[in-house]
Amino acid sequence: MARAKDLAAKIDALIVAAGSPSYEALAREIKDMGGPTVSAAYLWQLRTGARDNPTFQHLQALARYFSEKLAVPVTLQYFDPETPVDQPWRDVAGRNQVVALPERQSSERDIARQLAERGIERISARYGEMGPNMLRDILAIMEELAARDRSAGEGNTRHNPPGESE
Repeated sequence: MARAKDLAAKIDALIVAAGSPSYEALAREIKDMGGPTVSAAYLWQLRTGARDNPTFQHLQALARYFSEKLAVPVTLQYFDPETPVDQPWRDVAGRNQVVALPERQSSERDIARQLAERGIERISARYGEMGPNMLRDILAIMEELAARDRSAGEGNTRHNPPGESE
């Protein structure tokens, strides 16, 4: 019985993630993708646990359909009772984190380099205490101040708060 609950929970999670299409629409779309004929009633039985021994061809068709529909890697392994219900989404999250990590590291190194080049040693020394958003904000403020200095000319480098005159 646990096997039926595992399979039913996984098929339910996939159907819900796909926007809960009708069983008829799901059966038609699987067939349109070149999958085997599957009835709406059979899909309902799989989802509710009334049936728990789908054919290999049906599992392949379900995996292919939901992989394309959801853009997550649904493999035959997913239907194994030992595989967690949320595994396809974990795989995507892990892959996105791995892809994003080098970009984030490069961005943070670039920000730290730019801060250091501007002679902000104390801020750079505290780098580990600040997040990347704060560092970007500081860099943006510094860029704005540098632009003001350039536009004001060489004679006046003092910055007054808005509304104050010298």
